[in-house]
Amino acid sequence: MKCCVLILALILAVASLGDDLSQLYEKAYFLETAKGQTEEALTIYREIAATEATAENKVTIRKTLTRMQLLYGPDDPSSIQRQRFAPVLHVR
Repeated sequence: MKCCVLILALILAVASLGDDLSQLYEKAYFLETAKGQTEEALTIYREIAATEATAENKVTIRKTLTRMQLLYGPDDPSSIQRQRFAPVLHVR
């Protein structure tokens, strides 16, 4: 009986972590789309993307990476990659 309770508690804790990450994503998405606070959203997106993937949170991490790619992909002139490597990419 104690073993079952311990396993159930562990499962609930892991599921809770997945839910927390999902809530973080929703917060970032709201900041980005409704409030226009893209830098704040990017900070949260980075935190989510840096989280170790599990079965419970992999969908949220995928959504986050997709969102970051859409916002800051190579086709965007203000992309993070271009800002970061602009000094190196001078064309002569």
